[in-house]
Amino acid sequence: MQTRFDICRFHDYRELLAHLVLEKKRTQKNFSYQSFANKFGTSKSYLKLVVDKKRHIHMDKISSLCDFFGFNSFEREFFLFLFLKNVSEDPWVRDFFTSIQLSYVAQSDKSSPNSSELSSFLFSKSKATSTL
Repeated sequence: MQTRFDICRFHDYRELLAHLVLEKKRTQKNFSYQSFANKFGTSKSYLKLVVDKKRHIHMDKISSLCDFFGFNSFEREFFLFLFLKNVSEDPWVRDFFTSIQLSYVAQSDKSSPNSSELSSFLFSKSKATSTL
């Protein structure tokens, strides 16, 4: 799947967010942590803690973040799997999501319906829980 950048090189969703925020700041003069935080109903300091890997975002913000950055379906799913891997404290769960990431890296064409079904399931579950 063609993406605007090599999303598969990221191992932490917060590294990806930091990259995207820096790119927005570089390309949009009026973009700031404050404007970004306002868009998501959070504080600038909290957002900075997330980007600095000291906090995690709330699961209910994932879809909005994906929309904000204009992620295609491949990028949305990869971002979701990164998030789920990074917030999990269970090594088995982290390994599971790492294996999914590796399958994404290996495929040149996103044609697996199972990943889309899982993504839809997880996004529907995220609406049921507001935070992790």
